[in-house]
Amino acid sequence: MNKLERYEEEEWVGHAHPRTFIRETTTGPERLRVGVPKGSLEPVLLLLTLLDEPLTLLYVLHTPRGGSLPGRYQSPALSRQAVVGVLHEFAAFLTSDSRHDLWIHGSAALLVWDRHDVAYFYGDLTDAEEHLRAAGYAAGDVLIPSPHAHKYHAAFDGDERSLVAAYEWAHSELRPEDEQ
Repeated sequence: MNKLERYEEEEWVGHAHPRTFIRETTTGPERLRVGVPKGSLEPVLLLLTLLDEPLTLLYVLHTPRGGSLPGRYQSPALSRQAVVGVLHEFAAFLTSDSRHDLWIHGSAALLVWDRHDVAYFYGDLTDAEEHLRAAGYAAGDVLIPSPHAHKYHAAFDGDERSLVAAYEWAHSELRPEDEQ
């Protein structure tokens, strides 16, 4: 199943990011933009090792399909092991469906995995680049295709409900920048 599709030669095809990253400066702090290969947790798990505990998850459900309320779901403080457990338990859902974004906060760094299968890392960028290179990633563009389509799969509606029920999340409304 594809999380993202691009329009190519008059048909929609699954989009897969190459194993690349780029350092970029936005209106905020400098960050790394990392392509998340189709169906892979690899760069998220790799960059997660650079975040100091305790960690918090912010699950941004912008396009609910399984009966959950849209919004921002913030977890209580978690260990790295607990976060890795969530990522593995919901791997198929997180890697194959675009209804959400996932933020992982550490004390001095932040990792955001968005609906376009792009991860953004804020923190020690030099260390992050070294970790990515050691895992076979290379400096290069990480582009979101245009036009593109987000994919939502009914097969994951139960996973949406299970993830939202996994913790006593602090729920808040979506912010304008969360909505599609």
